Amino acid sequence: MALSGTGLDFGISNTSGTLTVMAGTTATYTLNVSPLGSDFSSTVTLSCAGAPSGATCSVSPQSVAPGATTSAVKVSVATASTTASAQKLHCRGAAGVGLAGLLLLGFARGTAMRFATGPVCCCSLPARSGWFRAPTRSSSRGQPQGGTPAGSYILLVSGTAGNMTHTSTVALVVQ
Repeated sequence: MALSGTGLDFGISNTSGTLTVMAGTTATYTLNVSPLGSDFSSTVTLSCAGAPSGATCSVSPQSVAPGATTSAVKVSVATASTTASAQKLHCRGAAGVGLAGLLLLGFARGTAMRFATGPVCCCSLPARSGWFRAPTRSSSRGQPQGGTPAGSYILLVSGTAGNMTHTSTVALVVQ
């Protein structure tokens, strides 16, 4: 028995290629949902999976019915920026002296003092010396926390209509 006719099906294609973004920004892709063969009037529900740590992936609109033409959808991958943790201050010797006191003591000594960026502390030497230590930096620097790690990622966009599912990928590079 010979069969003839056309089948109803759809396809999903990524028209954006690979996108490169800085952590904390959003990559937006355009994907096309197209009828294959003839009109595809069923609703295709779309979803995205495989977003890297700290990132979210969304599809808009979440469903389309392409009919006889191609329907464009946007896939957005929002990455998270990295934040520095609080820095720990370590002072040796007697109690720390505030920044205002540090300024006064530096000028009282008649020496130019250099100030590094970031948290500093000043600690006194034994009282009998009459001199004070210069600002010291923390021995434990803040480490980046959270955010989307730099790297290359492949995310999967799926479209489902009835018992048919088709996929496409989007490639993301986070710097």
